[in-house]
Amino acid sequence: PTLIPSYVPTRAPTLISSYMPTRVPTLIPSYIPTRVPTLVPSYMPTIMFSDTFGALTSFYKATNVSQTDPNQNCWTNSYGWGDASIPMCEWYGIFCRNDTVVSINMQGNEICGTLPTTLGLIKTLEFLSVADNFMTGTIPEELFDESMPLDTLYLVRNDFNGTFPENVHALRNTLMQLDVQGNPKLKGTVPTEIGLVTLLNNFQFSYTDMSGTLPSEMGLLSNLVYFYTRSVRTLTGSIPTEFGNLTSIRRFDVRQTGVTGALPTELGLLKNLFLLDITSTFMTGAIPTEFGNLESLVYMFLSSNTNDSVGLTGTFPTFLHELPLLQQFEISHNQFNGTLPTEIGLLESITNINVAYNMMTGTIPTEIGLLSNLEEFQFFFNPFTGCLPSEVGLLDSLHTLLSM
Repeated sequence: PTLIPSYVPTRAPTLISSYMPTRVPTLIPSYIPTRVPTLVPSYMPTIMFSDTFGALTSFYKATNVSQTDPNQNCWTNSYGWGDASIPMCEWYGIFCRNDTVVSINMQGNEICGTLPTTLGLIKTLEFLSVADNFMTGTIPEELFDESMPLDTLYLVRNDFNGTFPENVHALRNTLMQLDVQGNPKLKGTVPTEIGLVTLLNNFQFSYTDMSGTLPSEMGLLSNLVYFYTRSVRTLTGSIPTEFGNLTSIRRFDVRQTGVTGALPTELGLLKNLFLLDITSTFMTGAIPTEFGNLESLVYMFLSSNTNDSVGLTGTFPTFLHELPLLQQFEISHNQFNGTLPTEIGLLESITNINVAYNMMTGTIPTEIGLLSNLEEFQFFFNPFTGCLPSEVGLLDSLHTLLSM
């Protein structure tokens, strides 16, 4: 019509200004970013894509500069990172599902610097590993957001400092693997709220500077399979009796810690336990007879090696033959007395016995010759008497025999 000015597009309503995209309703003020129109359906990943790209770019920049050595070269492989022309799902270490970033795996890629808080913007992230790198700084609290589906967090063997995240329970509905071992400057304690993270099956903080005690609430972690806290000397207190509820656990390692007290009899309920290691701790008392129920146990390491520790006491356990899979048994540097029982000959699977540095007496039983799989037998620094039985000559697999 002649009344419509020629500069107004005939396909646009006359009330829509020429600078506003036709897909933006006329009632939306111009200051609202055109990339976030209110009428865009929620299934369109416009915001998510932008935040993810920005968060990954921020991650690349933050981990590409060493905080300790400006001349250090970071990122062995950085293919695609920061390049908008390459789809994010093709970037090195990125894994996507349905074109959505769900995993970042930078293990051993020699990345440096710190973890940026912007990683918390990737609301689809399920897996994050920066293991075996040169990372420093603190662990961002933003990673522990209940809106994130994060189920695996590997921060192993870096140089993180600060404290262990107290809000780890925010991931109680998703987190299954949490490994911060090998960060010697990482401090803090295990929060009691850890008991809320009931899906957790792997929890490791060995070789850190964490302290405090093991909370009894950890007994609620019915899915826990691996628990390692090796070489954390500032970890003190006793092993809670509630740990007897960890019926899924396979490996329990508190070696070289400040743990004290007696071995809880409740640990005898752990039918799936494969490894028990309390070496170099301050634990005392006898080995509970209930340990004879640990039918899956292969390795039992109870040596002391701690000069300030009284060590374990009692006699050599006669129930060991009830553990059909037991291969290695070590109780050196303790206060065990009495004799080696004749039942020792019933240990059909045993490969290693170490009773050195105790107060055991009597003679070495001839039944030792029945241990066809025995490879190492150490019994020095005990007041044993008599001669070594000739039956030892029948042990074809034996390669180490230490006595004094």
